Amino acid sequence: FLINNSALSEGNSYFLAVLVIFCIIYITIMRRKNPAKLFSGSAPEVFGLTALVLLIITSTGSLNSSVFFFLYFLLFGLAFLATPTASFVFLLGIIIFFLPEAMQADLLSSFIKLGSLLLIAPIAYFFGLEFERRGKMSDKIEAKTEEIITEAQSLREDPALQNKDEADALATIIEEAESLKKDSED
Repeated sequence: FLINNSALSEGNSYFLAVLVIFCIIYITIMRRKNPAKLFSGSAPEVFGLTALVLLIITSTGSLNSSVFFFLYFLLFGLAFLATPTASFVFLLGIIIFFLPEAMQADLLSSFIKLGSLLLIAPIAYFFGLEFERRGKMSDKIEAKTEEIITEAQSLREDPALQNKDEADALATIIEEAESLKKDSED
């Protein structure tokens, strides 16, 4: 609404091009610095992606845009990249962003599109919670296996350990713990 009804509407495609160029430069710089941190959900990445998608949607017809469905993917992406509650904050922002236009356009079709976002938001939230839970569980497994490996190695190096069966059992424990640690990292 603000972009379409202001002096910015004439340069919308230029703003989009500049934003794409800045995103490419940012990605290139981040890839050179630390490739592992690329697309990690940092504030500049989330802002750039959100602004890019919203500019594309507003320049191609806003609520009637053929790429309006990008917001569904962005809603899920935010639940995975940021905290799961970010999807509800994003939803509120999107509704506020499109509400003035929805009130002026065909009400039924506008509210169906915005309502579909309302229906998808809880699903994105729960997927984000599950993703977060699995990440925490993987971290716990990795820490516990590291503890088991350290303890088993110290027991294996103990001079009081004379039994070959005990040494073989400790070697098996270390091997299995390393395998579990590797699996939790994947």
